[in-house]
Amino acid sequence: MCLFKVGKKWYNAVMVHRILEIGPDDRPRHDIGGFKLDEGQEYVAMDIRPERFDTAEWAKLRMEYGDKVKTVMGDRANMPFESSAFDEVLMLGSHGYAKNEVKEIERVLKNGGTVKFGMLAFGVQRFLAEWTPYLTHHGFNLEGKKEIQYQVHEGIGDDGKLYIPKEPLFEPYTILVFRKG
Repeated sequence: MCLFKVGKKWYNAVMVHRILEIGPDDRPRHDIGGFKLDEGQEYVAMDIRPERFDTAEWAKLRMEYGDKVKTVMGDRANMPFESSAFDEVLMLGSHGYAKNEVKEIERVLKNGGTVKFGMLAFGVQRFLAEWTPYLTHHGFNLEGKKEIQYQVHEGIGDDGKLYIPKEPLFEPYTILVFRKG
């Protein structure tokens, strides 16, 4: 909560931390390991395919959090949001083309906000080589790196077919944090 004064009268203002997750698929990846929103947080998930949000997981989150969880259809290279609308942007497993997307991330993220990119550990060097020049050009600086074990729910096998592991499968996963400004 924040107090502010207009004339002689004091008002309370609730500060809202808005989180945008781009391309979450059929379940949110926000706060990998279990979805949780803290007091004063709002979460918006955006995907180009609206059917991704027609799952039991999304229905459960909408019931639990009400209007603090929103799902939006949109293109990551032309996002349907106002400028500086979010405090945090997440791309935890879905990365497109840096050149097309960094400019939009910069536009929708508030100055001082963070963008978090997640990927299986073997892809970090390739990601940094491709994305860092665009991120740096648009005023982002690498602030941190977090290594975790990520439970793989599905994947593409060597034969090109979708597979779902019968037993829990964990892979090294890296989250890179960049700050704007």
